[in-house]
Amino acid sequence: MGMDWTQSRLRWHNLIGSFSGFGKAVLRRDGVDRACVACVTQFTPRERVGGMVDPQDMKARVSALLPDGVTLLTEEPDKERDILIVFNQDGTEQRPYRIVVVPKRQEPQAGVTLFWTLQVRR
Repeated sequence: MGMDWTQSRLRWHNLIGSFSGFGKAVLRRDGVDRACVACVTQFTPRERVGGMVDPQDMKARVSALLPDGVTLLTEEPDKERDILIVFNQDGTEQRPYRIVVVPKRQEPQAGVTLFWTLQVRR
């Protein structure tokens, strides 16, 4: 019996969403917003060892599923064209996060994306 990637993708979606409080987030490209589920966290000290991560950088995870938890995100995050916008509880935008490294696709099997890890900076 093979791995149920649909369930695994949904599990990651729910983890990312619960960590962010299922707050509103969008990937903005050329003034057009694409809703997404994302959480932004600090890099761990272990990840910062070796100086490969700028001290200002944060780590963001973006679910492969749209906020409905069913539909796949059709366009993956793009370093050159997208910025990540996270909203406060009152609906106001936080300062945007610029993607500074090519997004890393978490893909356990070819064609199955669970989520993306982004290195972002304000």
